[in-house]
Amino acid sequence: MSVRDATAADLGLCHACLADSQDAAPLDPAFKLVPPAEIQEHITRSTGEAALPSRAFQTQVLRLTSSEDAVGYWHFMAVPKRPEAIGVSIMLIRPAYRRQGLGRELVEGALGRFEPSKTELWARVYLGNPRAIEFWAGLGLARLVRLHDTYVSTPAEQPSIILSRCLPDRDGSCRDRNA
Repeated sequence: MSVRDATAADLGLCHACLADSQDAAPLDPAFKLVPPAEIQEHITRSTGEAALPSRAFQTQVLRLTSSEDAVGYWHFMAVPKRPEAIGVSIMLIRPAYRRQGLGRELVEGALGRFEPSKTELWARVYLGNPRAIEFWAGLGLARLVRLHDTYVSTPAEQPSIILSRCLPDRDGSCRDRNA
């Protein structure tokens, strides 16, 4: 199995993962607001040479072997006003490969590859998606804040929580936020 940064050559694989994972759309109300073409464009902008200068968005691909199709990917981004944090935008594993620990391997395989200034991993999870809450909690993320408890005007504002955890140094200890 390999986890690596996606390149422009992986766009077809990422788009195929997205197409195969339409069952995830009801679990994330934001998917109802964004047409698939926009999600694909978002992925396109975060791969290859175009993403290299700013790295505001980046995609990593999970493959079982170098010759097989991607079984999943995750797309992460900068967190506004939190330069030390990395936020998970999309994390998908194709349905045929779910519940086998591959999502965990995808995330764990990438954690040590972030630049040293990144000390936190954040994920927004909708309360209507208990499997996602369980997944991220199993990776050590804990509740940071609950969002949209009282006023909901769009599907993206459904009650959700932000989960976070520190990112490890090479020796496994939490990175120093003040380093």
